[in-house]
Amino acid sequence: MDENTKKSITTALVILFLLIIAVVIYFMFFAKKKVQEVAPPPSTTAATKVEAPKKQEPEFIEKIENYDTGELRAKYFVYRVKPEIKHKEYKEYYKSGKIKIECTYKDNVIDSPYFYWYENGVKAMEGTMKNGLQEGAFLENHPDGKRKLSYSYKNGRLDGKWQEFYDDDKSTLMIEKNYSAGELYGNFQYAARDGKTKISKDNGAAPTPPPPAPATDKPATDKPAATTPTATSPSAPVVPGKPSTPAFPPKIPPSPATPAK
Repeated sequence: MDENTKKSITTALVILFLLIIAVVIYFMFFAKKKVQEVAPPPSTTAATKVEAPKKQEPEFIEKIENYDTGELRAKYFVYRVKPEIKHKEYKEYYKSGKIKIECTYKDNVIDSPYFYWYENGVKAMEGTMKNGLQEGAFLENHPDGKRKLSYSYKNGRLDGKWQEFYDDDKSTLMIEKNYSAGELYGNFQYAARDGKTKISKDNGAAPTPPPPAPATDKPATDKPAATTPTATSPSAPVVPGKPSTPAFPPKIPPSPATPAK
C-alpha cells in the first residue's frame, strides 16, 4: 500500500469519527429540544399545587429534658397550615430544669388548671382558667409551703372571701375582706400576728347587679328607662406595707399572681 492510499484511509477515518460525534451532539441537544417544543403542556387539572404561607409566624415549642450547662438544650419551631393554636400544653422551666409553670391553651387562651412552682419545688400558686378568665378558688403559698393567700374569682373578677395569712407555724390570718363582682363589700379586718384585730371596717352591702338590657323587639318610648341604684363600695382602709388585690398574670403567664406591695 503506497503512501497516498494510507493518507486517504486516515482522512476517511477522521471524517467518519467527526460525523459520529456530530450525530451524537445533535441527538443530545437539538433533537431533545424539538421534542420538548412539540410536546403538549401538562394538565392543569391533574393535581393542585399547595404552597405554605409565606408570612406565617412559626409556633415556638420548648422541650426540655434537662440542662447540661445552664442553657436550653433544644428549641423547636413548627409551621402550621392554620397558624392559630387549637390545643397546646404549656410548660415553663427554671434553668435548673425544675418545672415553673404548667397550663393548657385552647384557641390561644388558657383553659385549664394553672400551676406555678417555686424553684425549690413548693407550689406557689394554683387555680383554674376558663376561656382565658380566672374561675373558682385560687391559692398561693409562701416558699416554705405555708398558706399565703386564698381568694376566688367568677368570670375573671374577684368574688367571695379574700384572705391573707402570716408566714408562721399557725398560718395566722392577717387580712380578710369580701368581694362581689370585683367590688369590695361587707366587713374588712386586719389582725396583728397575735390574732387580735387592729382594724375593722364595714365596706357596705354587696353591689346590686345591673338591670337587664331592654329587649330589642319592644318599641322605644320617650319615658326614660328605670334604673336600679347600685351601692358604691368605699375603699378598704390603707394598711401600710400590706398587699392589696392580687394581680393575675396575662394570657402568656410570666409570673404567679402576686399582690402589689
